[in-house]
Amino acid sequence: MHLKMSRIAAKKAVCNGSDVQIHHYSGFFSCCSVTLRSIIEFIKSNDVAPIIIDVNDAFNEYKKASQSLSVWFVDPKHSIGAIIKGPNTFTPSSHDIFQHWFENDPYVFDVNAFQFIINTYFKPNSSMIELKNQIKVKYGINPSQTLFLYYRGTDKVVEMSHTPVDIMIEKCREVNNDLSILVQSDEPTFVERVRNEFPDVKQIEELEARGHEDLEERHIHSRYLLASALIASECNSIVMTTGNVSLWMFLYRGHNKNVYQYHHAHNKEIGDFLRLEDS
Repeated sequence: MHLKMSRIAAKKAVCNGSDVQIHHYSGFFSCCSVTLRSIIEFIKSNDVAPIIIDVNDAFNEYKKASQSLSVWFVDPKHSIGAIIKGPNTFTPSSHDIFQHWFENDPYVFDVNAFQFIINTYFKPNSSMIELKNQIKVKYGINPSQTLFLYYRGTDKVVEMSHTPVDIMIEKCREVNNDLSILVQSDEPTFVERVRNEFPDVKQIEELEARGHEDLEERHIHSRYLLASALIASECNSIVMTTGNVSLWMFLYRGHNKNVYQYHHAHNKEIGDFLRLEDS
């Protein structure tokens, strides 16, 4: 299914000539989602993959305006070989990057279809890989023996109905098979509840503080946020709420095995967990 142009317009992402220009002012992974959507729309319109992604007017809560995405990701100019070797023609039948997806929808799309784009434009650079590995060592994280639990609360209720804490806890009990739990949440009370309910719980402490006023501190926080998503993508299982952070854990994972998404749209009376591999 093709992308909905109205959503692209609403996010103020536009393509200009041979470059993709991004204009977006929001959270880190929200900017990533808008950038991904814009790259796909460029390919859809031009039947060729872009090389220069202009983010001078995006991600500016986390970087200087003059900086590029290379502060987090491998510069796509260095991936020119992958772009050249990639599909010469992008159509829904030959390469399903035009299927519908949206960060607040059920993640029932074919995530594997996006791996060429993710590995070309959002491949973490060497410093991000180093940070990811440092975090795993510091907190003793063994992804193959870990359940990653992500709970987004606070202002997310503007977009999605509130996720009951008890539902997340019970799903962890159901999924957990003697796995360690790595919890990430913007609600300290949720983290404390998880610590009280399970014997082996870890948390990346650098992600506890949010809303930094200093640009450098916000940049550091974005690096830990990205590293956390990369770690989540490697974990045995993921139990998560719905939103941009969850979406990027899923995109980096590249498959839907052992991924459990709780989805409760505002127009639905109740929400439910989706075991995505069954979709």
